[in-house]
Amino acid sequence: ILALTCSSDYSVHLLCLSEGDYYGQASVRKEEIRNSAGILGIPNNHVSLVTDKNLPDSPEVEWAWNSVQSHVLNAIKENGITTVVTFDEYGVSGHANHISTSLALQELHHRGKLQEAGVQELYLLESVGFLRKYTGWLSHYCEWNEPSTQKSRPCAVSSFDQYLKSREAMAQHRSQYLWFRRLYFLFSRYLFVNTFQRLAHNQ
Repeated sequence: ILALTCSSDYSVHLLCLSEGDYYGQASVRKEEIRNSAGILGIPNNHVSLVTDKNLPDSPEVEWAWNSVQSHVLNAIKENGITTVVTFDEYGVSGHANHISTSLALQELHHRGKLQEAGVQELYLLESVGFLRKYTGWLSHYCEWNEPSTQKSRPCAVSSFDQYLKSREAMAQHRSQYLWFRRLYFLFSRYLFVNTFQRLAHNQ
């Protein structure tokens, strides 16, 4: 995200499909995500937060695909989006909302609906196992020493400055910044290296 927002060649938009009201903190969480997006270089008018009773914030609730698809397609058409990045089918942490989002978008892609809306590429953030998830900065080494068949995946690697900026952005989520999440930010692979599955227009 930081690499994209630093370039005038890209216009980055953030779509959040829930208000984060699982603990009854929707108003706080909405402000936090806007502050976090600002740190990452995403302007406030490029951040869209959805209020939809069919999309409750819960790690255990599977969202209806048609609700997800409707909001995503509307955002794509309104903003002229050509590339979409979302979770893979494991949702990084197994979060039901994340998984539903991924499956709904993949279904749109396979039906050709994303392409009809102008999307050329869909990227799915790769979920990794427990040990790889907490390799921290060692994840750089792990990536470069994977089998060559795996190295063809798109890969985003953070510089040290980008890592610090990412931590600053995550720290804006103060209502969620509990002690175990502080440890996560220290050791999580996702702050250092992210790999993606790319689904192109004709896939």
